[in-house]
Amino acid sequence: MSKNREKKHAANVAEKQAHVQHSAEVADQHAEHHLVEAPKGTSRWRFLFNLFLVVFLLLIFSVTGPMMSTLSGDGQSAGATYLSWTTPDGEKITMDRAEFYTEKRAFARLENLMPYLLLGQVDPSEDYQLARFLILEGLAERSGIYVANSEVADTILEAFGSVEVYQNYLRSQRELSASAYEEVLRRGLVVRRYLLITSSTASEVLPDAVIDRWKLGAEEFNFEYVEALAESELENARSVIIPDDELEDWFTALPAFQQRPFMSDRSLAADVAYYDPTIVAVDFSGLFERFPRPEDEDAEELANRYYNSFSHVRFAKPAPDPEDDAAMKALEENPDEARFFTFEEVADQARREAPVYYSMIDWLADIKRRQTEGEVIDLQTEAIALGLQFQRVPPRSRNAWLEGEEPWAGRYSFGSIDTIEGSYSSRVAVEEDGLVVTQVIEVREPELPVFPEIRDEVATKWAEERAPQLATEKLELIRDAFGERPEEGEFEVSATAEEFKAAVEAAGLAVEERGYDRQFPKSKGPDDKPTQAEFFIRAKSILFSLDEGVVIAAEATRDGQAAYLVRVAGKREGDVTSMTPQEAADITNQMRTTANSTYFASTFGDSNWVMENFNVYLASLEDDTEDDTEDA
Repeated sequence: MSKNREKKHAANVAEKQAHVQHSAEVADQHAEHHLVEAPKGTSRWRFLFNLFLVVFLLLIFSVTGPMMSTLSGDGQSAGATYLSWTTPDGEKITMDRAEFYTEKRAFARLENLMPYLLLGQVDPSEDYQLARFLILEGLAERSGIYVANSEVADTILEAFGSVEVYQNYLRSQRELSASAYEEVLRRGLVVRRYLLITSSTASEVLPDAVIDRWKLGAEEFNFEYVEALAESELENARSVIIPDDELEDWFTALPAFQQRPFMSDRSLAADVAYYDPTIVAVDFSGLFERFPRPEDEDAEELANRYYNSFSHVRFAKPAPDPEDDAAMKALEENPDEARFFTFEEVADQARREAPVYYSMIDWLADIKRRQTEGEVIDLQTEAIALGLQFQRVPPRSRNAWLEGEEPWAGRYSFGSIDTIEGSYSSRVAVEEDGLVVTQVIEVREPELPVFPEIRDEVATKWAEERAPQLATEKLELIRDAFGERPEEGEFEVSATAEEFKAAVEAAGLAVEERGYDRQFPKSKGPDDKPTQAEFFIRAKSILFSLDEGVVIAAEATRDGQAAYLVRVAGKREGDVTSMTPQEAADITNQMRTTANSTYFASTFGDSNWVMENFNVYLASLEDDTEDDTEDA
C-alpha cells in the first residue's frame, strides 16, 4: 500500500471513532431527560411492558357498565333507557342497560327453579322474560306480598332434595353466595304468590258448574241387544263343503302368524352315548383305561362331590302324596330330608357312578379337542369301546326330547345340546335315568307340511273363522225387518222397542236389556265383572252418541266368540245425589287447573297483552324490529 493510501485510511478510521463517541454522549444526555427510569439490573423495555399491562388491567376492571356500553358501539349511551313500563297507577318505571343486565345475571340463577315459580318454560337469556318478571315483581310489591324465610327454605329442599345437594350446587357456581341466591329466589316466590292470588279469582268454581261437569261424565245409557254365539253356528260352518283348492287358497292367504300353528316343530336328530345306571353289570375298563382317575384321588370325596352336585336329579325321593298329611308335614318341617335320599342311603350308587361321570367329562373334552384338530369322530364305535350304550335318535321336537322316557331324554340332556349340526353337547348331562353325551346330526327348521297332510286341520280352522260370520249374518237378517237395504252406502235403521222385540223373536232369539248406567260404570266390588256383552257395548263408543231407537249393524267380538245386534234404548242425566265427595273434589280441582292455565295464557302468558297493558319499551325488541324492517 502507498503512503498516500495509508494516510487516507487512517483518517477514515479516526473519523468513525469520533462519530461513535459523539453518539454515545448524545444518548447519555437523552437518558438524563427520560420520564421513567428502570430499576438497576432490569431491562428498561421489559419494565415498560409490565407497567403498561398493570395500567391496562386496572382500566378494564374499573370501567363501568355505561362506559362499556359506549365503548362497545351498541348505540346505547350511558344512562339511556333500556327498559321502561307503566304501572297500573300511571307511574313510569325505567331502567338503563347496566341496571337491566345486573338484574339479568340475577334472574339467570333461577333457571333451574322456573317450574316452581309457575313461569313455565322460561329462557333467562331472553330480555323479554326478565322484563315480564320485573313487571310482575313490581305488581307484587305494590300489593304488599311477602315471602317468609321458611318458604324459601322449603322451596330449596323441595327443589334440591337435601341441604347437602344445595350446598354442592352453590359451590359449583362461581362467586354465588347462599344469601344472593336465596334473595333472588325470594323474589321469584313473591312473583309466584302474586300469580296464584290473581289467578284464584279467575279460577273460582261454582257448585252449579261442578254439577254440570259431573253430568257430562255421568250420563246414563240403556241398550237392548241380541246375542248370537259363534259356537251355535259352528256345526253349520262345518257342514259347508268347500273344494280343496279353494280351502288351500284361503289358507295360503292367511297371515304368517295364523299359519304358524300348522308348521312342524323345529326338530333335532342326534347320536347319543349314555350310561344307564340301572344296568349294574357294565364293563368300564375301556373308559378307565383311556381316561383313568388320578392315583391320588380320594374315591369317597369324589362320591360325595357327585352326590352334592346331582342329588336333586339322581337321588331325589318320589314326591309325597298331597293327601298324606304326615308326609306333607315332614316335607314342611325338613324339606331336604323329605325330598332327597341321604348320602348314606345311596352311597354305593354314588361311588359307582361318580368315577364314570368324571371320566366321561375327560372323554368329552378329548372329543372336542380332536374335532377341533380336524379328526372325524365315530361316536358309536368309541362309546361301545368305552362301555357306554349308543343310540341314533331320528328327528324329534323339543317337547319329545323333554317328555321322552328313554334314559337319555329329559330337560338336562336337551339343555346341554348345541343346536349346530356336528356339534357335541356342552357338558355331560346328568338325567334322572342316565349320564348323556350328545352329537347333533341334523337340525330341521319348522316348515309347513304339504297341504293334504293338514287339510282337515285347516278345514276346522276355516269353520271356526266362519262361525262368527254366520252369527253376524244371522243378526243382520233381523235388521232387514226395519227397512230396505240400499244398493250403495250405509244401511241405517231405527226401531221402536216393540218392533225390535218382534223381529228378534221372529228369528228365534231373545232380547236382553243392559239397563241404565254410565259408559264405564263404577265398580261395585272385586266380584263385579262385566259380561261379554257389556265389554262389547263399552268398547263400541259410537253407541253413546246415537239417538234413541237406532239399531247399529251386527258385529262379532274381537275374539270371535259371539256377535251382537244392539239398539239404543234411551239416555238420561245421571242422578246428582249419586255424586261422591271425591268426584266433586276431583272435578273442582280439574276446573281450577284449567281456569288457572286459561287465565295465565290470556294475560301474563301472552307477550302482546303484557306489552300493550303495561306500555313496555324494551330496547332489544326495538332493535329486532328495526332489523326486520331493514330485511324487508
